[in-house]
Amino acid sequence: MCGTSGVREAAYAGGLPTIDVIVATRNRPVDLVRLLDALAKQTVRDFRTFIVDQSDDPSVGSRAVRSLGDDRVVHLPQSGTGKSRALNYALGHTTATLLLFTDDDCVPPPDWVATARSAGNRSGIALCFGRVTAHEQHDHGSEFMPVSEFDERVVLRCGWLRSRPSFGMGANMCVRRVDLEACGGFDERFGPGSELRAAEDVELAYRIQRRGGLVSRDPRLWVVHHGGRPLGAVSSQHVADAYYGIGAVYGTWARGADVRAVVVTLDEVWQTGKLIAQAVARRQRPTHLRRLLALMKGLVDGFLSGKPLVAARRSTKPQRRSIDRLSETRSEPPR
Repeated sequence: MCGTSGVREAAYAGGLPTIDVIVATRNRPVDLVRLLDALAKQTVRDFRTFIVDQSDDPSVGSRAVRSLGDDRVVHLPQSGTGKSRALNYALGHTTATLLLFTDDDCVPPPDWVATARSAGNRSGIALCFGRVTAHEQHDHGSEFMPVSEFDERVVLRCGWLRSRPSFGMGANMCVRRVDLEACGGFDERFGPGSELRAAEDVELAYRIQRRGGLVSRDPRLWVVHHGGRPLGAVSSQHVADAYYGIGAVYGTWARGADVRAVVVTLDEVWQTGKLIAQAVARRQRPTHLRRLLALMKGLVDGFLSGKPLVAARRSTKPQRRSIDRLSETRSEPPR
């Protein structure tokens, strides 16, 4: 199915699904086809997939979706760039109470949606991160592969130090709709293609925690990542962008007078500084220096970009209109 007509009113034999899958894509038609094939092989069928396509030529993705002949897959073309813009745009078209996110260069196993329903419906959990693993052909000697590996199912506490590594990746996470809408959706300043480059997942998790929501990690929920970056300038820039985005997250919260954000940032700077000092003492190249500089620049730029999204205290009512307005008011990519 392409476009938006009749999406919310679509009828299903078992009623409206309790879970929807959301994917943002841009100029990756081969990866998108591979993902769609994996979603077609899921062990459950009572879910829909929303593909927000920001490609230069979205008709390629549209043809791929039409070729499936599956009304559960909805293609939503969107002009401009920005992953968070795309995800917010999809929110206005979904109906499920649980939202499952992955990236177009990932491949989930057949029980992914079923596992997400179980993990996401745990009592009190607002956001659940799953594992992101490298594909079998990944060559560590030639490419860098962003992954998120862990073994234990835990609820992540809102501590004061070293909180960043305890989160996961937006390439595999499920969020309760009521919590996502109550905290204002995704902050469109963050994420690939946006003003602050990355860390839309870190920003959302931190914001949910700050308003009292529970964030968890569940190793049963996993996807395979195929988005390797060649070692060298490309991979170094990707890592720098990630640290820049993390710094920007805490910069916006520092602007909002959040003391914990300042403490976490100082701890991050201290830990990275120790690694640099150790490398210098051993007469090794201080490879963490670029990360530290990116983190600090992100902190400054995030602070200057303004306060974080206003996060209302726990609400029992979905705030769909606020999500719709958020996407409508940002029809152009951030400058």
